[in-house]
Amino acid sequence: MALILVGCVGAAGLLLFAATGGWRQVTVGRSVEFPDPTEWRTGEQLLPWLPAVAWAAMAAAGAVLAVRGLARVVVGLGIAVAGAVSVIGAVAVWSDGARIVWVAATVVAGATLVAAGVVTARHGRHWPTLGARYQRSPAGAPGARDGRAAEGPAETWAALDRGEDPTLD
Repeated sequence: MALILVGCVGAAGLLLFAATGGWRQVTVGRSVEFPDPTEWRTGEQLLPWLPAVAWAAMAAAGAVLAVRGLARVVVGLGIAVAGAVSVIGAVAVWSDGARIVWVAATVVAGATLVAAGVVTARHGRHWPTLGARYQRSPAGAPGARDGRAAEGPAETWAALDRGEDPTLD
Protein backbone atom coordinates (compact mmCIF):
# COMPACT_ATOMS: atom_id res chain seq x y z
CA MET A 1 0.00 0.00 0.00
CA ALA A 2 2.78 2.43 0.89
CA LEU A 3 4.57 1.78 -2.41
CA ILE A 4 1.39 2.50 -4.36
CA LEU A 5 0.76 5.74 -2.45
CA VAL A 6 4.35 6.93 -2.88
CA GLY A 7 4.18 6.09 -6.59
CA CYS A 8 0.92 7.95 -6.97
CA VAL A 9 2.19 11.08 -5.21
CA GLY A 10 5.50 10.92 -7.11
CA ALA A 11 3.75 10.55 -10.46
CA ALA A 12 1.44 13.46 -9.66
CA GLY A 13 4.47 15.57 -8.74
CA LEU A 14 6.16 14.61 -12.02
CA LEU A 15 3.02 15.66 -13.91
CA LEU A 16 3.09 19.04 -12.17
CA PHE A 17 6.77 19.44 -13.00
CA ALA A 18 6.29 18.41 -16.64
CA ALA A 19 3.46 20.93 -17.01
CA THR A 20 5.93 23.76 -16.35
CA GLY A 21 8.45 22.73 -19.00
CA GLY A 22 8.70 24.17 -22.50
CA TRP A 23 7.10 21.55 -24.71
CA ARG A 24 6.94 23.19 -28.12
CA GLN A 25 8.47 26.23 -29.79
CA VAL A 26 5.96 28.29 -31.77
CA THR A 27 6.23 31.34 -34.00
CA VAL A 28 4.44 34.28 -32.41
CA GLY A 29 4.72 36.81 -35.26
CA ARG A 30 6.33 37.69 -38.52
CA SER A 31 9.25 40.04 -38.97
CA VAL A 32 10.75 41.15 -42.26
CA GLU A 33 13.97 42.49 -40.80
CA PHE A 34 14.66 39.86 -38.14
CA PRO A 35 14.13 36.14 -37.78
CA ASP A 36 10.58 35.19 -36.89
CA PRO A 37 10.06 35.62 -33.12
CA THR A 38 9.35 32.38 -31.31
CA GLU A 39 8.47 31.35 -27.78
CA TRP A 40 8.09 28.12 -25.89
CA ARG A 41 4.64 26.81 -24.98
CA THR A 42 4.54 24.98 -21.66
CA GLY A 43 2.65 21.80 -21.00
CA GLU A 44 0.13 23.84 -19.03
CA GLN A 45 -0.48 26.09 -22.04
CA LEU A 46 -0.92 23.14 -24.38
CA LEU A 47 -2.92 21.03 -21.89
CA PRO A 48 -4.53 23.51 -19.45
CA TRP A 49 -6.16 20.70 -17.48
CA LEU A 50 -2.88 18.82 -16.82
CA PRO A 51 -2.08 20.48 -13.44
CA ALA A 52 -5.66 19.88 -12.28
CA VAL A 53 -5.36 16.19 -13.13
CA ALA A 54 -2.07 16.06 -11.22
CA TRP A 55 -3.61 17.71 -8.13
CA ALA A 56 -6.62 15.39 -8.34
CA ALA A 57 -4.33 12.35 -8.44
CA MET A 58 -2.41 13.64 -5.43
CA ALA A 59 -5.66 14.20 -3.52
CA ALA A 60 -6.85 10.74 -4.51
CA ALA A 61 -3.71 9.25 -2.97
CA GLY A 62 -4.78 10.80 0.32
CA ALA A 63 -8.32 9.59 -0.20
CA VAL A 64 -7.07 6.01 -0.52
CA LEU A 65 -6.02 6.27 3.12
CA ALA A 66 -9.32 7.73 4.26
CA VAL A 67 -11.83 5.44 2.55
CA ARG A 68 -12.42 1.70 2.50
CA GLY A 69 -14.33 -0.95 0.62
CA LEU A 70 -16.14 0.03 -2.56
CA ALA A 71 -15.16 3.70 -2.14
CA ARG A 72 -11.49 2.72 -2.31
CA VAL A 73 -12.15 0.79 -5.53
CA VAL A 74 -13.81 3.89 -7.01
CA VAL A 75 -10.87 6.10 -5.95
CA GLY A 76 -8.46 3.60 -7.53
CA LEU A 77 -10.39 3.72 -10.79
CA GLY A 78 -10.30 7.52 -10.63
CA ILE A 79 -6.52 7.44 -10.28
CA ALA A 80 -6.29 5.11 -13.28
CA VAL A 81 -8.51 7.41 -15.36
CA ALA A 82 -6.38 10.44 -14.40
CA GLY A 83 -3.29 8.61 -15.59
CA ALA A 84 -4.90 7.51 -18.84
CA VAL A 85 -6.10 11.04 -19.58
CA SER A 86 -2.56 12.35 -19.00
CA VAL A 87 -1.05 9.84 -21.40
CA ILE A 88 -3.66 10.48 -24.09
CA GLY A 89 -3.24 14.26 -23.77
CA ALA A 90 0.55 14.09 -23.99
CA VAL A 91 0.46 11.87 -27.06
CA ALA A 92 -2.18 14.09 -28.69
CA VAL A 93 -0.07 17.28 -28.48
CA TRP A 94 3.19 15.59 -29.40
CA SER A 95 4.56 16.63 -32.76
CA ASP A 96 7.90 16.95 -34.52
CA GLY A 97 8.65 20.30 -32.85
CA ALA A 98 7.99 19.12 -29.31
CA ARG A 99 10.64 18.33 -26.74
CA ILE A 100 10.30 14.63 -26.19
CA VAL A 101 11.54 14.81 -22.59
CA TRP A 102 8.34 16.52 -21.33
CA VAL A 103 6.05 14.27 -23.33
CA ALA A 104 7.95 11.21 -22.08
CA ALA A 105 7.81 12.43 -18.47
CA THR A 106 4.06 12.91 -18.76
CA VAL A 107 3.59 9.47 -20.34
CA VAL A 108 5.70 7.79 -17.61
CA ALA A 109 3.81 9.64 -14.86
CA GLY A 110 0.48 8.79 -16.44
CA ALA A 111 1.40 5.13 -16.85
CA THR A 112 2.47 5.03 -13.19
CA LEU A 113 -0.90 6.48 -12.18
CA VAL A 114 -2.73 3.92 -14.29
CA ALA A 115 -0.78 1.08 -12.65
CA ALA A 116 -1.30 2.51 -9.14
CA GLY A 117 -5.01 2.97 -9.79
CA VAL A 118 -5.49 -0.54 -11.12
CA VAL A 119 -3.62 -2.08 -8.18
CA THR A 120 -5.66 0.04 -5.75
CA ALA A 121 -8.94 -0.95 -7.40
CA ARG A 122 -7.96 -4.62 -7.42
CA HIS A 123 -6.39 -5.00 -3.97
CA GLY A 124 -7.49 -1.91 -2.05
CA ARG A 125 -10.36 -3.63 -0.26
CA HIS A 126 -7.88 -5.78 1.65
CA TRP A 127 -5.58 -2.96 2.74
CA PRO A 128 -5.71 -1.57 6.28
CA THR A 129 -7.98 1.40 6.87
CA LEU A 130 -7.33 4.66 8.61
CA GLY A 131 -8.69 4.90 12.12
CA ALA A 132 -10.38 1.51 12.27
CA ARG A 133 -8.82 0.82 15.64
CA TYR A 134 -10.51 3.87 17.17
CA GLN A 135 -14.06 3.04 16.15
CA ARG A 136 -16.52 2.13 18.88
CA SER A 137 -17.26 -1.56 19.30
CA PRO A 138 -20.93 -2.50 19.67
CA ALA A 139 -22.06 -3.90 23.04
CA GLY A 140 -21.09 -7.55 23.45
CA ALA A 141 -18.79 -7.50 20.41
CA PRO A 142 -15.18 -8.61 20.67
CA GLY A 143 -13.13 -5.64 21.83
CA ALA A 144 -15.86 -4.08 23.95
CA ARG A 145 -14.73 -3.47 27.54
CA ASP A 146 -16.36 -5.84 30.03
CA GLY A 147 -18.82 -7.02 27.39
CA ARG A 148 -20.32 -3.54 26.95
CA ALA A 149 -19.39 -0.44 25.03
CA ALA A 150 -18.90 2.91 26.72
CA GLU A 151 -22.24 4.69 27.08
CA GLY A 152 -20.98 8.25 26.87
CA PRO A 153 -18.36 10.71 28.04
CA ALA A 154 -19.02 9.97 31.73
CA GLU A 155 -18.36 6.24 31.22
CA THR A 156 -15.21 7.03 29.24
CA TRP A 157 -13.90 9.23 32.07
CA ALA A 158 -14.77 6.56 34.61
CA ALA A 159 -12.81 4.00 32.57
CA LEU A 160 -9.83 6.36 32.49
CA ASP A 161 -10.09 6.80 36.29
CA ARG A 162 -9.96 3.01 36.67
CA GLY A 163 -6.71 3.02 34.67
CA GLU A 164 -8.20 1.58 31.45
CA ASP A 165 -7.00 2.92 28.12
CA PRO A 166 -9.99 3.35 25.75
CA THR A 167 -7.68 3.36 22.71
CA LEU A 168 -6.59 -0.23 23.34
CA ASP A 169 -9.89 -1.86 22.41
